[in-house]
Amino acid sequence: MTLYQYLFYRIYKRQRTKNGETESTLVSIMAITCILFLNLITIETFVNKLFSTPITINSTVAVVVLMASIFGLNCFIFLFKKKYKDIEQRFSNETTSRNNWGTFGIITYIVFSFILFFISVNFK
Repeated sequence: MTLYQYLFYRIYKRQRTKNGETESTLVSIMAITCILFLNLITIETFVNKLFSTPITINSTVAVVVLMASIFGLNCFIFLFKKKYKDIEQRFSNETTSRNNWGTFGIITYIVFSFILFFISVNFK
């Protein structure tokens, strides 16, 4: 959960330089929701192509329900009792070295997620 919170913190921190607290929190939650949805679709695509399973997320309603569920769960995780403030306070005093490694890790994770998605779509 710490890595998930750190991902939220880094997106939140970036948005906080441009927007207010509420907007930054919601944009961060939306960004994490999209990244997590991409990861789930990648896994679903690999499983379907490897095992020829009939389980697919191919209807608009299923996609909307899944994304709304992920968004609702993220809202609960980060907004309930203003948990985002605790997360911000915990990660705000990190050293420059840790900050650089965190930036590298977040960028690597997001790029790797997109690469795996495109591999899974083109996987035969």
